[in-house]
Amino acid sequence: MDGVDVITGHPQRECGTAVLVLAGSSGRVDVSRAELFARHGAVATVMRWFGGAGQQPRPYEVPLELFFTALDQLAARADRLAIVGTSFGAEAAWSW
Repeated sequence: MDGVDVITGHPQRECGTAVLVLAGSSGRVDVSRAELFARHGAVATVMRWFGGAGQQPRPYEVPLELFFTALDQLAARADRLAIVGTSFGAEAAWSW
């Protein structure tokens, strides 16, 4: 995922679930939430989905393909996928 800030939390013991974590309008990368899911066995990826280099400056008109790549990578590691978002991130999650 070129040009996208992505951090993946790796659990000590995987439970078969992977989570894509989307922060809200602050644009921050919600590492602490991804770490929480990882502590409970989920592979958790958090990504900057706007406001980064080459991205939309605000959380509007973000190409869905940006999320497809992250979800495809997570799907290769888990039986179940979840998308968790806070604030505007929840709206992005609902777009699925």
